[in-house]
Amino acid sequence: MNILLSFGFILAMIISSRGSTLANYDINEVCSRIIIRAHNLININAPFIDVCHNDIASETLYTLHTIDGPNLKSNNAKDPNWRPDQFYPNINVDNCYKQLEQNKTLDIILGSQQQREQFIRPSKDMFFARGHLTPKVDGVTDDEQQATFYFVNAIPQWHVINRGNWQELEKVVRALAMNNKIVLKVYTGAYGVTTLPDDKGIYKPIYLGKDRSSGNLMNVLPAPKLMYKVIINENVGTGVAVVTINNPHEYKPTENLCTDVCKQISWITFKIDNITAGYTYCCEVKQLYHALPMLSRFPDPGNLRLMQALFPAMVSAVTSLVTAILSIADVEGIEASSESIAAKDPKEMMLNALY
Repeated sequence: MNILLSFGFILAMIISSRGSTLANYDINEVCSRIIIRAHNLININAPFIDVCHNDIASETLYTLHTIDGPNLKSNNAKDPNWRPDQFYPNINVDNCYKQLEQNKTLDIILGSQQQREQFIRPSKDMFFARGHLTPKVDGVTDDEQQATFYFVNAIPQWHVINRGNWQELEKVVRALAMNNKIVLKVYTGAYGVTTLPDDKGIYKPIYLGKDRSSGNLMNVLPAPKLMYKVIINENVGTGVAVVTINNPHEYKPTENLCTDVCKQISWITFKIDNITAGYTYCCEVKQLYHALPMLSRFPDPGNLRLMQALFPAMVSAVTSLVTAILSIADVEGIEASSESIAAKDPKEMMLNALY
């Protein structure tokens, strides 16, 4: 098959994966679009993950998927092997992530084994892992879950953060969809390049890529400076963006990309200021869009209200209705007995039901 690498051309390829396929791979000036398809409950070959992958940098900028809360289950399919397929022609991406090869790479970047060992400590989960962008268990079927194991759906992520606040974020977003039986649209991306000081105190960007033939270091497969999730509930017009710093050795950043609104988000319950687990903060969606120009590729979200809790519009409407009904009852001189209405405040009842 002829592969057209010139910008603006379109190529398509089918890659089989136990009922899953990749197709519709079109190249433009920023990234290649890769659609990961998998069997689901409705369509035998439905799109599951939409990937924006920069071929030149061997870097995925973001993925898009939906969390199907009404159909999500607690199943956990067997993990397949990670698959590079045809998207990493110049590097052996699987090898780049391996601990021994990673150590050699960091020895060169940081100037010595001794300097590398200050930061890379596998016994404490301090190393770069293949961090999912679209999480495995966000998939409904086994095919969807196994379709997340393409390297285009991974970034070099500190393992202690992957198992720390990033995992906690994935859990609470999934619980949000499952417990309330709603569908959430989720953009998950990476931005920038993390740095570590070398043996001379100079901060160096961390890239794991090595030329497949020569073994020389390449400025590809970057360990991102940060990760983010943009979570949108289109049905009620709410959303929030959550950012996690991808460096357990970095102190609290002096400048966030936005005004932190995590304290207003009732379902963000993990320790967001734990640097080792991944320092995390929250943004209004519009603010993050303005801070990261690459997000202009996303459809304009409009003026989303902050996803402080679920269904704020519905809560407001129901509360207003209850208030109106009670007002009418008062006007008509009807006193509601304790037997005819619940003892609790109607607002509280509705919040408990809807959240």
